[in-house]
Amino acid sequence: MSMVGFPLLLIPLAIYNIIVFLMPGVSLAEPVVKLALMSGAEWPLTLSDMLLALGILLLLFEVIKARVPAPNISPIICCR
Repeated sequence: MSMVGFPLLLIPLAIYNIIVFLMPGVSLAEPVVKLALMSGAEWPLTLSDMLLALGILLLLFEVIKARVPAPNISPIICCR
């Protein structure tokens, strides 16, 4: 099954809409987890950070998907 025709960037949009409209008590700016950095500081990772990271990752897959050529339906026949 090929995913050539499905826009992957609809996934973070759908997740965002589910969170905003179906779970109004959930805050996108509240820290979900704190990551310890090598400098010793802590990075509070929020839900909005995760959605942005997911969107960037799926955008990368969209670019890769657009770069890989789809198989030809009718092969080009050379006369030589």
